[in-house]
Amino acid sequence: MEDRKEVTEEKLDQIRIENERYLRKHPELGRMISQFMVSLLRDKPKEVLPYAVVFFTTSQVEEE
Repeated sequence: MEDRKEVTEEKLDQIRIENERYLRKHPELGRMISQFMVSLLRDKPKEVLPYAVVFFTTSQVEEE
């Protein structure tokens, strides 16, 4: 069981590093996620998933 835990933690570290590299190459994603979080706090939707779909599929993301 201990070996499995180590492999899982190693894989999670690898995924985290890959995600950080990707976000560095695409800074617009960070802005989009930040705007989404702000709009969630502002609008407080009861159903988050449909709200997220609408948010990311329309042009609600504003350029700063």
